[in-house]
Amino acid sequence: MKRQGASANENDNVDADADKAAPNKRAKLDVVASPQSDESGPRQSRNAALKLSMYRSMLDEISSELIMLESTLDLFAASILSGPTLPPETADTVSAILQQTINSVNDYLTVYGPARKREE
Repeated sequence: MKRQGASANENDNVDADADKAAPNKRAKLDVVASPQSDESGPRQSRNAALKLSMYRSMLDEISSELIMLESTLDLFAASILSGPTLPPETADTVSAILQQTINSVNDYLTVYGPARKREE
C-alpha cells in the first residue's frame, strides 16, 4: 500500500490506516505471505494463534448446532409422549438438524481431524 512519491512517514501512515481498516484481514495476509526468515519463532506463533482461532470458531459452530439439536430432540420427545403419531414437520425438523450437525462435524474432521497431515 505504499504510494509512489510519498515520504517514508506518509507510507507508514497509509499502512497504519490499512491495518486499522481491516486488522484481521491484514494479519491473515501477513501470516500467509510472510517469507521464511530468521524470525521463524514469531511467525510460528502467529500461525499457531491463527489455527487456534480457527479451531475455536469451528468448535463454537458445532457447539451451537448441538444445543439446537438438543432442544429439537426435547421437542421431538415431548411430541412422542403427547400422542401416538408424530407430526411430519417435527420429524423433518429433527432430520434436517441432525444432518446439518453431522455435516458440520464431518467438515471439522476433514479440516482439522487426525486424517489430515499435520504441519510441524
